Amino acid sequence: MRYQPTLGTLGYVISPDRRDVLLLHRNIRSNDHHLGKYVGLGSVWLKLAG
Repeated sequence: MRYQPTLGTLGYVISPDRRDVLLLHRNIRSNDHHLGKYVGLGSVWLKLAG
């Protein structure tokens, strides 16, 4: 199987004084591959048919 990267975007929400960044802590699902890690806000780009 050929590796197919997924195109996505990642954004950071920074406090006005630029000292704090909003991150999500992945700590709910026990079968989560990223359990215990902190991640930024992002989404996946989907290719539309047509």
